[in-house]
Amino acid sequence: MKRTLLAVLACCFTWPIASASEDVDPAKRALIDELLEVTGALEIGSSMADALVTQMSDTLRRVNDPLPERAFELLEEEIIATINDAVERGTFNKIMYPIYDKYLTSDDLASLLEFYRSDVGRRFTKVLPQMTQESMLAGQQWGIEIGTEAAERVEKRLAAEGIEITD
Repeated sequence: MKRTLLAVLACCFTWPIASASEDVDPAKRALIDELLEVTGALEIGSSMADALVTQMSDTLRRVNDPLPERAFELLEEEIIATINDAVERGTFNKIMYPIYDKYLTSDDLASLLEFYRSDVGRRFTKVLPQMTQESMLAGQQWGIEIGTEAAERVEKRLAAEGIEITD
């Protein structure tokens, strides 16, 4: 059981750690910190925690004899605490510095901060999670429709060329 839990945790918490964050100018890091705060990006921990709890719970249910419900409550509490602690320590910001530095100038960051502090920017930040969720669902539906259409077209094209595909 202990090995299984450690393996699941290792898989779920594996993400690249950017060591290049020290190379980012401190003034630019401050702008990035502010942008992450203003946009609500630091609240990503709660959605990440939800996804990890679901993923780990599903995995543990598949690979273990039935566990008491209390095990899943503890799992959720500890994942949330771990992610919150990591965000508080600034580890999320640290991995974001090189990415933001790569794609955005200090002037870009200042302009974005100006936008996100405006009324429309604050409104956008407020509705973005719902828009993202709805967009993902719409994209999935669109993908299903397009996938079906593409499969039909490929079948017809292959048949026209005399190529048979067996199931």
